[in-house]
Amino acid sequence: ASELSPVDVTAFGFLANEPAPISVQGSFLELQPFHELSLVGGDIELTGGQVFPNSALFAPAGRVSLISVGSPGEVGRFTGLEGFTTLGDVNIGPQSFIDVSGERGGDVIVIADSLLLFDEAAIVSDTLGATDGGAIFIDLQGTLALGQNAFIQSQTFGSGRGAGVSIQAGGVALLPGAVIGTRSLGSGDGGELEVSAVIIDLQGGCLATDAAGTGQAGDISVSALLLSLDASS
Repeated sequence: ASELSPVDVTAFGFLANEPAPISVQGSFLELQPFHELSLVGGDIELTGGQVFPNSALFAPAGRVSLISVGSPGEVGRFTGLEGFTTLGDVNIGPQSFIDVSGERGGDVIVIADSLLLFDEAAIVSDTLGATDGGAIFIDLQGTLALGQNAFIQSQTFGSGRGAGVSIQAGGVALLPGAVIGTRSLGSGDGGELEVSAVIIDLQGGCLATDAAGTGQAGDISVSALLLSLDASS
């Protein structure tokens, strides 16, 4: 099996008018616990390949950052995005997923124009022990769309608080069975859920926090100029 070599990076610079895309096809990439994986480039996709029908990124109790840009500029490790006039798109294909679960639920950061999770795709941060979880942070200029049975979810099974989920986007659309939420299944409290968008369209999907253990459900905050629901949401 091949291994990834860690390198300390202070910034990613892009000079081309259209930064090169990044594609993970039919691959399973797993880091050692508490490590970080950053994919920074043009459009980013996780899809199936010729052998495996999906892709997965594992960073147990660590961090996965997906930053998609569409113009020249610089992404600083500590200073953020500088000089970009447009951002790119992130697509997570059917049954592909990002998982940062561990002793503590790790962090997932997505900064892009749009993020699309196809059917049964997932972003997961589960807390299994006593250490509080981190955060799933999604910052988009455009739309977050989840296909059928896709989900972005934080759960706690231990005494640590579950990771929070924070989403800022121009629009949020959830198809039937899609879920964005947090859950407590242990003694730790569930993480907070914050969703802010101009338009939120729940077409049979749901935004939710709940608890099935002794811990409390996390707080939920939803802000939108237009909220559209159907009977199954």
